[in-house]
Amino acid sequence: MSVLQLEKEFVNPSVAFRSKPFWAWNDKLEESELRRQIRIFREMGFGGFFMHSRIGLKTPYLSKEWFDLIRACIDEAKKNGTESWLYDEDRWPSGAAGGLITKDPKYRSQLLLLTRHNLPERFIWPEEENKAYIYGATFEDEKITWFKKLDQAADIAILPQGAEVLEFSIETHFEIPWYNNQTYLDTMNKEAVAKFIEVTHEAYRREVGEEFGKQIPGIFTDEPNRGPFFRNFEGNRLGIPWTAELPAKFEELYGSDIIQHVPEIVFDLVDKPDNPTRYRYFCTTTRLFVESFAKQIGDWCEKNNLLATGHVLEEHPISNTTSIVGAAMQFYPYVQAPGIDILTQSLIEYITAKQCVSVARQTGRKWVLSELYGCTGWETTFETYKHIGDWQAAMGITLRCPHLSWYSMAGESKRDYPASIHYHSPWWKQYKAVEDYFARLAVLLSDGKPICDLAVIHPIESYYVLFDMNWMINPKIKEMDKQYEALVDGLLAEHLDFDFADEQLMLDFKAQVGNDSTGAYLQIGQMKYHAVLVPQLVTIRSTTLETLKAFAQAGGKVVFAGQAPDLVDAQVSEEAKNFAGDKIVAPDSRAIADALGNEVRRLNIQNAQGEIPPIRYQLRQIGEDWLLFMVNTDRQNSYRQINVKINLDLPKGGQIQVWDAVSGNRYKLPGELTYKSATFKIDLTASGSCLIVITPQAQDLPVWGSCKSTGQEIVLAEESWNYLLDDHNSIVLERADATMVAEGKRKFTKSKMEIIQLDRAIREHLGLEPRGGNMTQPWAAEDQPLGPTAQLSLTYRFNVKALPTTPILLGIEEPRRWKIRINDQLISSDITTGWWVDPAIKTIPIDPVVFQKGKNFLTLEGTFDRKANLELIYLLGQFGSETDGKNVAMTKLPGKLKLGSWLEQGLAFYAGNVTYRTTLELTPEAGKAYLLKFPKFEGSAIEVTINGQKPQVTGWPDYQVDCTSSLTEGKNTIDIKVLGSRRNSFGPFHLTTDNPTWVGPNSYIQNPEALNEWQEEMRLKNYGLYEAPVLTVCEG
Repeated sequence: MSVLQLEKEFVNPSVAFRSKPFWAWNDKLEESELRRQIRIFREMGFGGFFMHSRIGLKTPYLSKEWFDLIRACIDEAKKNGTESWLYDEDRWPSGAAGGLITKDPKYRSQLLLLTRHNLPERFIWPEEENKAYIYGATFEDEKITWFKKLDQAADIAILPQGAEVLEFSIETHFEIPWYNNQTYLDTMNKEAVAKFIEVTHEAYRREVGEEFGKQIPGIFTDEPNRGPFFRNFEGNRLGIPWTAELPAKFEELYGSDIIQHVPEIVFDLVDKPDNPTRYRYFCTTTRLFVESFAKQIGDWCEKNNLLATGHVLEEHPISNTTSIVGAAMQFYPYVQAPGIDILTQSLIEYITAKQCVSVARQTGRKWVLSELYGCTGWETTFETYKHIGDWQAAMGITLRCPHLSWYSMAGESKRDYPASIHYHSPWWKQYKAVEDYFARLAVLLSDGKPICDLAVIHPIESYYVLFDMNWMINPKIKEMDKQYEALVDGLLAEHLDFDFADEQLMLDFKAQVGNDSTGAYLQIGQMKYHAVLVPQLVTIRSTTLETLKAFAQAGGKVVFAGQAPDLVDAQVSEEAKNFAGDKIVAPDSRAIADALGNEVRRLNIQNAQGEIPPIRYQLRQIGEDWLLFMVNTDRQNSYRQINVKINLDLPKGGQIQVWDAVSGNRYKLPGELTYKSATFKIDLTASGSCLIVITPQAQDLPVWGSCKSTGQEIVLAEESWNYLLDDHNSIVLERADATMVAEGKRKFTKSKMEIIQLDRAIREHLGLEPRGGNMTQPWAAEDQPLGPTAQLSLTYRFNVKALPTTPILLGIEEPRRWKIRINDQLISSDITTGWWVDPAIKTIPIDPVVFQKGKNFLTLEGTFDRKANLELIYLLGQFGSETDGKNVAMTKLPGKLKLGSWLEQGLAFYAGNVTYRTTLELTPEAGKAYLLKFPKFEGSAIEVTINGQKPQVTGWPDYQVDCTSSLTEGKNTIDIKVLGSRRNSFGPFHLTTDNPTWVGPNSYIQNPEALNEWQEEMRLKNYGLYEAPVLTVCEG
């Protein structure tokens, strides 16, 4: 295969290379609506979807109705040429099957719960046998000086003076609403995981197994874990993960009885720097989790022609991974399309990506999945989507799972980690530009083989040694997290690509040393490395040391960054230090790069100051061709005339090309090719990227970047702009006075309370489970009583400064639950005219004569019960809106818009797109190009339409479109559509920052533990065209 053979696929990528979003099944599912949404997915440029149960699901999970709808979606996807991917759980983490499995106590997750008794004489010996392990112990500064397992109550009497009794009781985790009032699964128990496979995977095989490997490529497993180590996770108690299988597995691996040594797992020992028991405990629990969960599911998928994909819980930082998974890398070999989870736009988790991609390279996996864009909020822009996706593509991600596309916005579902990357967002018709770009990247970046010569020993086992019960506040662990983040960032900034080498996987993959024409190499799986970096470890395996010694003896480069480890196999040893010797360098990236030398330096990306740190890359070989993908992770600064040099055996006389993933076009790039290198110059804008192809087959292509500005510019400097709205303007009614009467309860009243907080207060008053991101699923609560019930009256207040002259709509969920009045005039809730944004938000027509200047009141009266949802309501229509943060008002819609925020011009809550229209008299010159640039705007992206011709979208720097072919002699009509978002209609409204790092269900509630993150005034986001667009004339 050569790159040129991929050209057709690159121009118009097929569905295999396109993203598959999480499709949140979160309401009562209807076949016709499911089919409609699948057609929308195809229009948005997606290649399929993951059918994913989420908060709000009313259709019974894994029922006959569920599978009937699964089949309908498979049928519709076939008709539309897209893929249908499965998801293995009701919500997450995978394993409990929505609580269906863990109703049986033997399958429930377990922990050893530590209780310390400092008055041994008062300790009561457990009545039930085999439910606790009892020890006597003495301490000095919270370190054990002596301990012994106690076998009977009489042993307590002979404890030394000052001893404590340590009671480690075997407990199951609490039943909580998140698991539909059950618990999580014991994922270290093979029988429990086999039951999960039987209930879930086998059910899918029976129902739709004929489509496995065809219409259904794979199944997603989400955030499996082996339980938390001394963490208050999901409200549970502090302890260590446990399973009945653990003692036997420990005996098998290490030939000793872990029951005799349990205190060593959680406490350090006085005057003993090593702790092999703790280390072996973590190795054993990781092995049990991997063999029970990953291997069983991966084997089942392999047998049934499915790709197992998904990710484990908390891949970042490494300390968190240690606490709840162990070694994430050891999970990945068993799944056919290993994956990661990258939440928010601010977390750039290179370690997370590198762990997974390294194993994928070593096992030869084509697809590496990322669940991305979660928790970013409605205001996420196309530039942000590109930025997040770009750095991950440079790390090796080839299969994208955008988070999230909602089936419905009903009730709590609308707060399930927005935005909805679906028809709910006003830019959904333009979003295909994002997906086309990433699909083109995937075509090339999933082919060929990576060029990577450096292996870095992964430090996970050093965490094992230090991981005591106080790990969360242990300064050594905090420092290790920072240290390894800095190491990885530094290597990537030096443009030294690397893979992690997990020490257990080195054994599993039978790592071996060899020599070929390139010199000595260390082969791990399918990858050959010419240098190995040992970071600052606490411990290293003896088997790893032996391999490194053989590699060095064969002529391979081994470098130790900082000091060599004091421990070998978690026991004190000088062996690592003796081997390290003169191989030790300072633990900074510059010293490491110098020490590694040319063995791993395949690429220079430089300016006058040297390597450009924010640029990330991936280098691949595809047949006789070479591929370089570069990304500027700096979102503020561009880099011009970058000097790039590739140090490889390259085709002399070939050609350097740019493959533009935005347009699908190809260009030739001036540069120099020799047998040993390629050099060229290129620009990268802020958040910019480029695909470089070096091929022996020169072609007649246009020159990249040949169009140069003439200096002639035309500023579209309108004092005020004609404009068009493509949606209703809105007024958000979010505060209400409440009066409620319930039998046997005191009268409930609240004044001007925000509606989500009011819903929670009412439920607390009635003794009902609160709604929220962790509530019991509706399908699982269907048999619960509706009551207690209450009669509720809500009054919303708003001002009218300019009376409306056109019909108004009321946007409201469940309108028939309420008797609706405006200014004491009854509004029929039986007459609806459609819906707004989502079918759950019904629209009711309101005669404008019911409004009055000044104060207005909207009243809802009805019965409140467990199924009631108090949500925002909306006035919709052709009017203006404004707010001071607490009060809202209806105003006159502006006749024209000025440059700047449209919020301050009567569109405070507007949640759609705005088209700015102007005209331009022009005589286009032959041989000239015309670029329309946008110096400053606030929005998701911009769409430009000139003279009614095909629209063009610009979503990231340099924010420009080539409008040469659209311009005509004389008068030209230019429509500039600033794409907005649903942020100012759906919030969250009360966070204290304009740019929250995390948006999810808790962003909408007043959290007593984070009062500093909440404000009473509504906080809205500015949108609009801020500076006049500029038409630049170019030639060349």
